[in-house]
Amino acid sequence: IVYSVLLVALLVAFFWGVGTRPQIDLAVIRPAGDPYAMLAGGIVSNHFSLMLFNKGATARDYRIAVVGPEPTRMIAPLNPVAVAGGEHQRMEVFVNIPWDYVNEGRYPIRFQVYDQQHLLLADRAAMFLAPRGGAAPAGALR
Repeated sequence: IVYSVLLVALLVAFFWGVGTRPQIDLAVIRPAGDPYAMLAGGIVSNHFSLMLFNKGATARDYRIAVVGPEPTRMIAPLNPVAVAGGEHQRMEVFVNIPWDYVNEGRYPIRFQVYDQQHLLLADRAAMFLAPRGGAAPAGALR
């Protein structure tokens, strides 16, 4: 009887784990090359590669958002992005923030993935890089 109870407990734990695992995963990758670029008007731009993994069986549309200081903007070729069931999709994005908000050289940001019902599915931290303090770069608003 002890083995039967143990077997049932293991089966319940297995199916609970499979049923409650996240249906999406997000990896944030910083491509090789310059860590940032200075754009006109004192805007600092960082390039990120986002890998979306749809662990579900059906295709779904996901919306990507970035969280940073208020003027943070994300430039993406598609948003929302469709990912087939059991597949992954790579997405190249640029995050732009005015230098005045990130002049310490590093600023934490977050990438978030939402479904079509605006439910938060994934949240990953990243570091936005910029030139450190001192004199404002050409075009900065200081």
